[in-house]
Amino acid sequence: MASTRARRARRGDGGSRRACRSRDRRGRRADPGARRVGKLGVALAFAGAIAAALVLALQGVYFIGTDRYGQVTIYNGLPYTLPGGIKLYTEYFVSGVTTAELGPNERHRLFNDQLRSQSGAADLVQALELGQVQGESQ
Repeated sequence: MASTRARRARRGDGGSRRACRSRDRRGRRADPGARRVGKLGVALAFAGAIAAALVLALQGVYFIGTDRYGQVTIYNGLPYTLPGGIKLYTEYFVSGVTTAELGPNERHRLFNDQLRSQSGAADLVQALELGQVQGESQ
């Protein structure tokens, strides 16, 4: 029994089984900071993957609104602005039609922040430009 204690003392674990577990395969003490950094790296990689998937998903979403000059515009993304002025949308197409030319029913049908496909938004604005869009009856 004395020889077992002597071996443990030479290894530097003081006879503690717990201290023995905290060593890696080569007998070095495991660094708890390295484990934290590894976990943080995995969490950041996961968050980055989620953010990238969200950005890709938003590329396929469009809505119709007006630009600062009052022209009917197709936007790509979501119709929201985050604090700090971060817009979740970009201008995709500006029509020659202004909001002053639209009746209340047409405005209601176009400017409801409904998310559309690219072709759906483009078809609706094209029909508006050709005078084929009528407001929905209520």
